[in-house]
Amino acid sequence: MNLASYVAKNALRNARRTVLTVLSIGVSLALIVILDTLLLEITKPAALDEAIPRFVVRHRTSLTMQLPKPYQQKIARVPGVTALTPMDWFGGIWKNEEIENFFPRFGIDPRDFFTVFRDYKPLKPEYLKAMQTERTACLIGDKLVERYGFKIGDRIVIQGDIYPVDLELTVRGIFTGPAAEWLLFNLTYLDELMGGGKRVGTFFGLAETTERVPEVLAAIEAMFRNSEAEVKAETEKAFYLSFVEMIGNIQVLVRGLVTVVVFAIVLIAASTMAMAVRERVREIAVLKTIGFSRGHVLGLVVAEGLLVSLAGGAIGIGVTMAILPNPRIFLSVIGGVAVTGFVGLTLLLASLLLPEWTPGGQVRRLAEIQHWLTRVGPWVSVAGGVTVTTALLLALPPIDWFRFSNGIIPYLNMRQETAVLGAVITVGVGLASSLLPAWSASRMGVLDGLRTVD
Repeated sequence: MNLASYVAKNALRNARRTVLTVLSIGVSLALIVILDTLLLEITKPAALDEAIPRFVVRHRTSLTMQLPKPYQQKIARVPGVTALTPMDWFGGIWKNEEIENFFPRFGIDPRDFFTVFRDYKPLKPEYLKAMQTERTACLIGDKLVERYGFKIGDRIVIQGDIYPVDLELTVRGIFTGPAAEWLLFNLTYLDELMGGGKRVGTFFGLAETTERVPEVLAAIEAMFRNSEAEVKAETEKAFYLSFVEMIGNIQVLVRGLVTVVVFAIVLIAASTMAMAVRERVREIAVLKTIGFSRGHVLGLVVAEGLLVSLAGGAIGIGVTMAILPNPRIFLSVIGGVAVTGFVGLTLLLASLLLPEWTPGGQVRRLAEIQHWLTRVGPWVSVAGGVTVTTALLLALPPIDWFRFSNGIIPYLNMRQETAVLGAVITVGVGLASSLLPAWSASRMGVLDGLRTVD
């Protein structure tokens, strides 16, 4: 037997306790990964490339107020601005007001839109030419094609809600990009319907470099200070985060929850390790007697704690990474885990509340029930969870995160920084939970250990 197998054998000495600890760490790590992924998707969407020096100019007072169109020529002449394009939110209703039929609709200038949004592009050059020459043409993002099955030539009617006009559009092309879930139509068409557009909601621009963006933003704001419509110029990230701020300081809430969860799993794992060390006091004393040093004992106990923590972390992070992108599978598994936990805790509590076995008929029967709950309860809870998961997989219709979140979250994919965070927390929990018991075991005297009575 080598040291690695000895550590593994010690970790599984009380298999039930170890398995429960591993599952507790796994569920806790899964919760942390889910919360961090959600936070990143809300505050820093994957579609937002901060390396692109893109900025936004809007009305200083409110997004609901528009800017005069002549501002475009003035902003385009600001030193450091390489491209500028108008972009107007149309909103509107497609089919009905149900959230599953909602997707962003923007009026754009097809001549320079894809110059500013250089990370987006039509799948074919003729798609853009069709939009430039046909006033009712529109382009559909490839994500919308996947979601709704749009095809070239489809007619789409958008009923106006913000604007008192309806759009009658024809799909003439498909474009791709990081967040290609928009419908883009020619802003000239909207201007014609409105009898000549004189204002626009926002201008998106491109600076020469990211270093020049602050300088460009300051120059734009100074240019229109004390004008009829003062502007607010900001980076694309700041513009996006202004929407997130409307739902409160979600970062503080999520970070607070993560801290509480980490603290809880450290306590769980530390309790497990303390019990494991306490049960092996004599064994540790024998190890010291045959030549194991304090460092060896310290390393063995810490390695055991890390092994348990890493097993839980691998389960939690790995399973979450696999199921998180698909909300149907994710919700089914979450439902099954919730049922497993509820049934298991209920049966465990019931077994603990029953009186201990003593000679006698009724009490003996209760003790037999207690024994049955203790032995069979975990299997019953697991079977219940598997049943619920299977039923939900069969019952839930195909769905994506965009529809499930009412358009707030387009995707939920674990990112590299989240996986690194989970790995760091896993190692940290293993170290934090085992260092104190390991230190106590390494400092214990041989005679004190051998004198201990089981």
